[in-house]
Amino acid sequence: LYFNETATTEIYTRGIVGSVRCVQETVKRGFKRGGGFRGPRQGYPFSRPGNDYQPRPYKDKSNMPKFCKAYQKGKCLDLSCSYLHQFPKGIDRLKVLNVTEDQEILSLATVGASQFAAGTRAGYIYVWDNNFNLISTQNIGLTCTDLIYYEPQTEIGPMAFLICGVSPLQSTGQGYGIYVIGNGYSQALFVNSKPVTCLKIIDGHIFTGSEDGTIAIFAYESQAKPIVQKAVLQDAVKMNGIFSMLYENNNLYVGCVGGIAAWNLNIQKNICTYSGYLDFHEKDNPSNVIGLGIDNDNLFYTTTAGAVGCLTISGHYASCGTYYEKENVTTMAITTDLAGVKVILVGTAKGNVKIYELSSMGKRGYVEAHTVVTKFLVYDGKFFLSAGNDGTIHVWIWKAPDGATSAAPIM
Repeated sequence: LYFNETATTEIYTRGIVGSVRCVQETVKRGFKRGGGFRGPRQGYPFSRPGNDYQPRPYKDKSNMPKFCKAYQKGKCLDLSCSYLHQFPKGIDRLKVLNVTEDQEILSLATVGASQFAAGTRAGYIYVWDNNFNLISTQNIGLTCTDLIYYEPQTEIGPMAFLICGVSPLQSTGQGYGIYVIGNGYSQALFVNSKPVTCLKIIDGHIFTGSEDGTIAIFAYESQAKPIVQKAVLQDAVKMNGIFSMLYENNNLYVGCVGGIAAWNLNIQKNICTYSGYLDFHEKDNPSNVIGLGIDNDNLFYTTTAGAVGCLTISGHYASCGTYYEKENVTTMAITTDLAGVKVILVGTAKGNVKIYELSSMGKRGYVEAHTVVTKFLVYDGKFFLSAGNDGTIHVWIWKAPDGATSAAPIM
């Protein structure tokens, strides 16, 4: 029941008349900074604390949340806070990198052996070193939807390029394709009609997937014309949008709208054979497959509708389990914790970073980190990074049961 400051509500149940009077002072306390000193009462419409207030424990401590959500977002510095300033089992936050609040981060990528980069919706590319110090900023004037590091062997030795999937800053503009940066050189190749959503380096070639349903293949050609388009893969029947790619054992798996497509590749012989399409049979509003990962004989996937699923490759892609999140999923990654256990990282539209153990698909825990989680990056084998549309990058370290971490804290 939602009361105003002087409301009186009559409740009629089987002829018994009762009244509930919401005292004016109680309501004022409820609306004021999340419920006063002791916090809001459970089950009332004002039970959610304000952004500037961390509530005290409830009398019934069994209902008290275990972790301080504000601390997990890097916003609670109150040493007397009654909630636990900790994270779920196995992780700890090392650092929070702030870009700016209006810079929605859409992409992350390692750069060389010891750096990483982030691309934003506003067209900025930021690069940090392995001590998490910002070393460069560049504005390319295009939304950077994905990033990947490309280092081909050339006639003068290896050359380094940063490849950006791009779209115009204004949705009605032109400029869908890739943007190449490297060695004082920049080049734009606009070959798509919709945004490029994912990039992959396969045998010295750049594969780009787009929402227009095409996979374009690029490669280095010469110093005069570094990056050129080589071919385009397209299936006109099923692929009306591409959102993720995975390459394993000469097979290219592509997450599409409502299913997964596959090709068998032989880059050296320029052979790309379409293998088929696995339809999820979602009749109404099919979801996008936005994450793919592989472990041994199992292909893992996540969809925007919240599905976290597993398919057995040798069993003709038979399902071996699907868990449905209550939140929309935005990104995923597969990595290994400090104990050598493989896990799936799942980012959601509510800003949660959720961790599943790969072997059992059991949920280990979650942490509220962003407004919306947009991207993961497994960095340097010791950390994983989560980026959000709130302009922050959280650097996470793995923690062993004895409390030891994968790296010393960086201040």
